[in-house]
Amino acid sequence: MALQQVTDIDTRAQTMALFAWWRHNWIDARLAWDPGAWGGVSVVSFHVLGSSTQIWSPDDVIYDAVSTVQQVPDIMAQVYSDGSVWVSFPVTSVIPCPMDLKRFPFDEQTCTFTMGSWSHQGLEIDLAPYVIDGKWKAFVFAESFKPHTEYDMLEVTTEHKDTCGSAPRTAAPRRAVTARRL
Repeated sequence: MALQQVTDIDTRAQTMALFAWWRHNWIDARLAWDPGAWGGVSVVSFHVLGSSTQIWSPDDVIYDAVSTVQQVPDIMAQVYSDGSVWVSFPVTSVIPCPMDLKRFPFDEQTCTFTMGSWSHQGLEIDLAPYVIDGKWKAFVFAESFKPHTEYDMLEVTTEHKDTCGSAPRTAAPRRAVTARRL
């Protein structure tokens, strides 16, 4: 997930609204081909979400979201000749965020949420965050990240438990966004 902006922190409703790019990559060996046999074509596009889905794609959601809106109705994925698939699409989500206002106006809020597959167990899909320099990254901040006008984003963390061997395996990363009022 590439965080574009925290669009709202509502202390009264106790929610945080995020605008992000949901970015996924996976390998589907059934989609691999020899570019030499197809005129040198090494990448093609398919519909993965929307009215005319053409190939399988992960059905991950934020389990505890109050609301989630896909900003584009039909999503295209790039499929490469080695069977790797890449998709990125904009999403707005509102997550619950119990507020601790004891130190207002110097308060710091931590909002947590869990992402995972809606219909598959962890034995089938391991929804893992990116690994950058050997470390899990909960979010990648988008190049065009826009800071919140009232809060400073202090930290975004992830907890990814690999419960391989236990059934049903749950591979649902828990994420936390911490912000301090400016």
